This record gives sequence, C-alpha cells and structure tokens, in this order.
Amino acid sequence: MDRLTYPDIARIFGTGLIATGTGLLVFVLVTILWGDPFTRLTENSAQQDLKRQYATFTENTSGPLTNDPTLDPELTRATANRFRKRIPLGAPVGTISIPSIHLNKRFVHGARHPDLEKGPGLYKERGLPGSGGPIAIAGHRTTFGAPFLDVDKIKTGDKIVLTVPYGRFTYTVTRQQIITPTDWSILDYGAEERTSAARAIVARTGRCIGSCEHLVLTACHPKYSAAKRYAVYAKLTNVQLRSVAPPTTPTATATAGA
Repeated sequence: MDRLTYPDIARIFGTGLIATGTGLLVFVLVTILWGDPFTRLTENSAQQDLKRQYATFTENTSGPLTNDPTLDPELTRATANRFRKRIPLGAPVGTISIPSIHLNKRFVHGARHPDLEKGPGLYKERGLPGSGGPIAIAGHRTTFGAPFLDVDKIKTGDKIVLTVPYGRFTYTVTRQQIITPTDWSILDYGAEERTSAARAIVARTGRCIGSCEHLVLTACHPKYSAAKRYAVYAKLTNVQLRSVAPPTTPTATATAGA
C-alpha cells in the first residue's frame, strides 16, 4: 500500500473537520428549532413515568366534571389543600394544556432542577389549582423536552387549562412581562391585572378584582440564557369540579439528569 503523503493527511484531516463542523451545525439547528434532542428523550421517558403514576393517583376519582358557577369557593379551596398535603415533591399533579402553542404535558409538584427534568413544575411555595390565590408553574425552554419553548408566543386572551384529579381549571391570559430571576412580585395578589392602576388598587385595598386566583408561567429569557425570566399571567375564569375519594399517595421516582 502506498504511504500517505502530507497532502493526503491534510486532505483527510480537513474532510474530518468539515464533517465534524457540519454535524455540530446540524445539532445546533435542531436544538434551536426543537430543543436538545438528548434531554428531550429523558423528558419523554419521565413523562411516561408520570403518566403511570398519575393513573394510579386518579384511580379513585369518581363523578363527572361539574360546571357550576355557584360552586362554593371554600369547597374548592378545601379540596385543593387536601390534595396538596398528599402530593410529594416530584410527583405528578395533573396536566397543563395550552392549545395556542400545542402544549399538553403533565406537570409535577415542585420547581427544583430534578422536578423540571420531568416536565413543567408547580412552585411549592404556593397552592394547587383551586386554592384561591396565586399559583405558578415553571418550565424549560431549550432542554428536557423544552415544554415552554414557545412561551413567548402565548397571547392575551389565550386559554391555559390545568386538569387535576379533582377538577379542571381554565385560566385566560391577561398579560406578559420580562422580569428578573429574583422578582417574586409575580405571586402578589392582583399581579395578573392588565394595568398598573388595577394592580395598585389591589395592592392598596387588599381586594381582588374578580377571582383572587391567578396563574403565572415562568421560563428563562431569552432562549439559552438565564439572565431574565418571561412571565405569562392568566386569571382563573372557569372551574369544573368532580367528586373524588381519598387518593392514594403517589411515589415520586427519580429521573436521570443530563
């Protein structure tokens, strides 16, 4: 076999660099458009685990959903608080559906890093849907399935539906905001009001305008940066409860990190 000459080696090396560069470019484009494919596989596996846990958790659920505007808020709060006490961190709470961005995912209790590897996570510092106050859900935009990849495409008036074992809660988007990672005013009562004047009235009087419950979604902003957070506020506009038997406490399972 002929000995490789310097030009041959240089040509092979150059071809290898081009192939490597092309592969990296394809990976970057895929990640930008659809999120990290490797962590997406991890998140998909975690979502299947959550599906199985949730099925066990809801096996005692009975009765149809009741769409009744006269539902007692105290009953709703009591039901939400009872379930909250039974759900460990990392366990599935329910599903979040945002039709406008084609999102339908199971979300978990907690917004720690291990929780968000599984999917969107409900801030443990606040209550569950129906608790009567502000609640918040965080999610990744570029890793672990990127459930909130298109959070900045959610428009005012869009619907966000949270379905949990004891009912379905529909929130209507009121506004969007770019905030710092340490801005906890998102959980203030009235934070979802569209105007600063309305927010000031709630802060001054302590009285909500309509329902006191609002939902806020948070995600890193811009993409691939943790410098800011993108917040989407939505006000509770519809409640459908169902009768439930005491649930079985689900067991949280660990998810491999990346």
